[in-house]
Amino acid sequence: MRTCRESGFTLVELSVVVLIIGILVAIAVPVFTHAKDDAQRKACFSNERAVESAYSAYISASEVQTPVTNWNELMAVTIPTLLSSQPACPSDGVYTWSDGSVRCSIHGNYHDPP
Repeated sequence: MRTCRESGFTLVELSVVVLIIGILVAIAVPVFTHAKDDAQRKACFSNERAVESAYSAYISASEVQTPVTNWNELMAVTIPTLLSSQPACPSDGVYTWSDGSVRCSIHGNYHDPP
C-alpha cells in the first residue's frame, strides 16, 4: 500500500518563520521610532529658526524700540507680514518666547547642546 504525503509546511517550519519575522519586527520598530522622533525634532528646530528669522526681519524693517516679550505678541507682529501661519511643534509641544529665542516644551531650543 502506497501512502502519499501531502505537501505543505510542518508546524516546526511555520514556527521558525514566525520567530524570524518577530525578530525582524523587534529590530525594525525601534529604528523607525527613532527616525520619526528625529524628524519631528528637526522640524521643530526648523520652526524655531523660522520664527527667530522672521522676528529679526521684523525688527530690521520696522525699527521697533520695544522688543516683543511673549509668544502671542510675537505671532501678532510676524504672522501678517512674515509668516504664513503660526508654527506648531509636530510632537504637540508648546512654543514660548523669551530673551529673543523660541523654546519648545518638548524639544527645547536648537541652540541647546544635544
